Amino acid sequence: MGVTLYCLVFGRVPFRASNEFELFNVIPRRALELPQVLEATSESGAVRKLPPLDPDLQDLLTRLLDKDFRTRITIDEIKQHPWVIRDLDRPSSWAQETDPAQRPSLNVTSLEVEQAVVPKQRAQKGFRASFRRRISQMQSTATKTKSSLDWLKIW
Repeated sequence: MGVTLYCLVFGRVPFRASNEFELFNVIPRRALELPQVLEATSESGAVRKLPPLDPDLQDLLTRLLDKDFRTRITIDEIKQHPWVIRDLDRPSSWAQETDPAQRPSLNVTSLEVEQAVVPKQRAQKGFRASFRRRISQMQSTATKTKSSLDWLKIW
């Protein structure tokens, strides 16, 4: 969540590297830097200075991107953070309403799983059969000789 919020606020990722391997080395070693000067560029290319970053947002970003999982902000703490609840009419009821534990659990039957998941081999056979039917229809209406369609037997 921290990287996503950082990207939404600053329009770029918090850590950069030339490749993925280097990025995995940069993230745990480089300190998080929040831009101190915020600028916006218009379509015409004009640059204007934005107001400084909200202190509550700065705190939330810093806590979300804490590299130590033991001290990083938790979901429950995020839902109580001043920046998150600032414009909510009823912050406490919002926290309860969005609590997944308050929702009934989802029960999926084995039949639903069977119908939802199609083995790759079965899907390929279905495609091949459908393809063969269409070719047969084409053969019956086409004037081509049988030998010119022999290559389709591989299906």
